Amino acid sequence: WAGVVADENRIQLDLAEAYARNDPALARYWLDRFSRDCVERESTFAGIVNDHPRTAAQHDATGAVLASEGRIAEGVTKHRAALVIWDGLQFGWRAARTALAIARLTRSPGDASSARERAAAFRGSWLARRARNV
Repeated sequence: WAGVVADENRIQLDLAEAYARNDPALARYWLDRFSRDCVERESTFAGIVNDHPRTAAQHDATGAVLASEGRIAEGVTKHRAALVIWDGLQFGWRAARTALAIARLTRSPGDASSARERAAAFRGSWLARRARNV
């Protein structure tokens, strides 16, 4: 990872989120690795500090990892923070993904409805199918 430049290490967030489904320890490893690498790079890549998509992705990955560790309320809080950013950026797909994650964790009818409404814009996608079943 030493040769990775700028924000290419975002893949670490994707790995953390993916492993959160089946291997919380490995998910935590990638999330911590991302955080450590970013701290080391912040001074070098100052423009990344205000990278809102990266911040939202980090909230989503953190939410997934926390939930996989049984810290559901903290995970939902992180996902909700990501959702605010995705909405502000008008990243509909990412907002719908995050809303689905929240609905799965809370099992709240209101959160499920929000996930379905957001995913409806992507009719026929795996996201819309999963949102219909939440």
